Amino acid sequence: MTSPRQRLDRSLVRRVQQQLLSQVGTIADITADARALEQRIDELEAVTVGLEQQIEEAVEGVRFTPRTTVARALALHSGTRGVLAEYQLDKCDSCPVRHDETLEEVATGHAIPLESLLSRLQALLRPGPEG
Repeated sequence: MTSPRQRLDRSLVRRVQQQLLSQVGTIADITADARALEQRIDELEAVTVGLEQQIEEAVEGVRFTPRTTVARALALHSGTRGVLAEYQLDKCDSCPVRHDETLEEVATGHAIPLESLLSRLQALLRPGPEG
């Protein structure tokens, strides 16, 4: 005959076993989810590499031209604003430079050598020593 203590011990052992078995199932589910996430990350990294290559190829053909508008020039490179500032085109609140003006119109209107302006802007698109 079993004592109440032994029955209690067996009951506790069964409960612990059940809890452990349910945890093993949970661990297996988590492991499977982690593997699926790792696979998805690998897929996304491959897509990212492909997109970076497409961007590099697209940027290679980008150029500042006399017909590029100020708005387009500002969108092409974040350094455009600094180049325009070198020609004092950012300091005058009443300046007639409009975003729909072309670089040629800006150069002519402000007596800036067009080739100099285009050269400075184009230099922004060339990779520097670090890239």
